[in-house]
Amino acid sequence: MVDSVRHYSIFLPPVKNRQSGGTQATEPLKMPVVILLHGALSRPWCVDFDSEMRRYAKRQGFIVVYPCGTSAGKSGLLFWNAGGCCGPAHEHKVDDVEFIRRLLAEVKASYSVDERRVYIAGASNGAMLAYRLGVELSDQIAAIGSVDGCMWPIEKQPASPVSVIEFHGTADKVIPYRGGTGKWFFFKVKNVSSTAQTLAYWVAANRCQAAPIRRDDIGVERLLYQSGDRGSAVQLVSTKGGRHMWPGGRASFLTDRKSYKVKCTEEMLDFFWRHPKRNAD
Repeated sequence: MVDSVRHYSIFLPPVKNRQSGGTQATEPLKMPVVILLHGALSRPWCVDFDSEMRRYAKRQGFIVVYPCGTSAGKSGLLFWNAGGCCGPAHEHKVDDVEFIRRLLAEVKASYSVDERRVYIAGASNGAMLAYRLGVELSDQIAAIGSVDGCMWPIEKQPASPVSVIEFHGTADKVIPYRGGTGKWFFFKVKNVSSTAQTLAYWVAANRCQAAPIRRDDIGVERLLYQSGDRGSAVQLVSTKGGRHMWPGGRASFLTDRKSYKVKCTEEMLDFFWRHPKRNAD
């Protein structure tokens, strides 16, 4: 049996107010929301510690939501059902899309949320779910940030444009950059789509320009596909020789200096703020 009760925690930055009309009354400013999804065999605090998302939220003034995946038995190791992976969540067909839908409704009802600026960020298995949510909840999500994620073949198209930024190391052996089968200790991830395939799906879905703007730095390549519907865009940040980790995170400082040169959290948030949800003309 997997968990039947779902949990999440939330971080609220210091609240700033604005004047309401010509009176002295104040009302809370509407804040962006970032839902941060942990990887498989992990916990929310792990991705928060590695990404330092809370520190950025305090400084930039946005809400961070930390959902928990589901576990089997008393292991405490959490997974997401991203459609083609992973673990007990996938095996038991846990409806993580509905969980996030209900979570979003609660957050919007409880806090002052800028509904044009709702974002999903995820690592590994969490990034896989971010892609699924980008399709299934495209009416609510402005953009997604994926770190070492992938998609499985999907026929459904997002009903509304969703901007995407993907960070991926070319030497990733867990979610291989070129697709195939990945492995992490005893845990295998099969039928992984390549980063190029995932990117192509979103470039087509958002109807971006086919020719990207390319920028090469030492050890890092960036491809930016612009001019999508309603201002959407798709970007790939490839770390040459980078492994399976959050680039620029605390773990990469210790174990993968090639990835450390990319400040993933900072770059992801900058991409988010430049791509709010826009209504149809």
